[in-house]
Amino acid sequence: MDGIKNKRITFAAVLAVLLVFMFSCTVTVPPETGGVTQTEKLHDTDASPEKKPPLSSDEQISPPRENDAAQPELGFFESVIPVSADLPYTETDLRSPYTGLPSSVEALTKRPCAIMINNERKCLPQTGISKASILFECNIEGGVNRMIGIFEDYEDIAATGPVRSCRPYFLDVAQMHDAIYIHAGGSQQAYVSIKERGINNIDAVNDYMMEYLNVFWRDPVKYKQKGYEHSLFITGPGIVKALNYKKYRTLHQGAYESPYHFNPERRELPSSLSPKECTSVVIPHSAYIVSSFDYNAADGKYYKSIKYPIIDNVLMKHIDEATGEQLSFENLLIVFTDRKTVDDYGRLDVKITGTGMGYYAAGGKYVPIKWQRDTIDSVMNYYDQNGSPLFLNPGKTFISIASTGIMKNVSIG
Repeated sequence: MDGIKNKRITFAAVLAVLLVFMFSCTVTVPPETGGVTQTEKLHDTDASPEKKPPLSSDEQISPPRENDAAQPELGFFESVIPVSADLPYTETDLRSPYTGLPSSVEALTKRPCAIMINNERKCLPQTGISKASILFECNIEGGVNRMIGIFEDYEDIAATGPVRSCRPYFLDVAQMHDAIYIHAGGSQQAYVSIKERGINNIDAVNDYMMEYLNVFWRDPVKYKQKGYEHSLFITGPGIVKALNYKKYRTLHQGAYESPYHFNPERRELPSSLSPKECTSVVIPHSAYIVSSFDYNAADGKYYKSIKYPIIDNVLMKHIDEATGEQLSFENLLIVFTDRKTVDDYGRLDVKITGTGMGYYAAGGKYVPIKWQRDTIDSVMNYYDQNGSPLFLNPGKTFISIASTGIMKNVSIG
């Protein structure tokens, strides 16, 4: 008992010394951490672009080193991601609830992160987005399109972004995956929704501890070449810092209900569904942005391209700057939803509850589908036209949340 008591006293003394050190020392951001400096004042760049702070010549903001993800430097906060060992499975039985690919106990029980990604013409190419298991796109005000990626293995991701601001319907996407939501600011209604719904979020704008801990970093080259709102990134070590500070739950509670069903291996769409040819898909979201996909029979993937008609009207391969490769997906889902304008800024209310229609493409074929989501706390379920659960092929999935108003303009063939 005396030994235990002495250990407790020693631990308490060490903790006290650490706390005194934390609050008494001067905070310095070393260049190699890739952190946001104390002089940068982040804000919702959508709401107040005229308040962009200047980047002083003496700011030393560097991207994270190549070995940061493997050996994260977490300062005062040690990385402790608990893993449940009480699952009634063996390792060989486990498959990711987001890709259907072989996985592990840790991946099965761990909450993912949902990161808001800029998708404007000026920000291209984005960085790190090909690491997402699932990538969504949906319009915001002005016809502009934004993406949100579901990242399973977030501890190891390199710089990812540019990170942008929140809209309420993107919270639905995060919540249906039980994901920790990462963003940089947001609309007023988005912040109301985050509070009312109890969303676990990591915010670059209105949480100054994220700045203190260097959770985000700003690329000085992209800042100068592309602009303030196109230069903010986050890394895996940064995410882990934020999680350990905020003490968010990092495991799914109980049996997590995945929105997705997967075939055990790649399969053609069943003939009973009368699938049609699908080697090309074009989704004209608005006069501002068009998404398109071309099927490659050699590897069974859809390769994404992008075009901005009112800017330059040039169809470009959608590239991840980190890899230099075009985004590609085994599964393509188009989900049609109703929406309406809710304020003078043109912000939208996108209805991602209830039921609706859509399309599913895989293996060079497509079929009509139905989707259903009963409440904002529910997952979105997908069904074939016979009412049976939709089964995806193992691999990555792209989900386009499109307006019902453009359904007739979507080209599939």
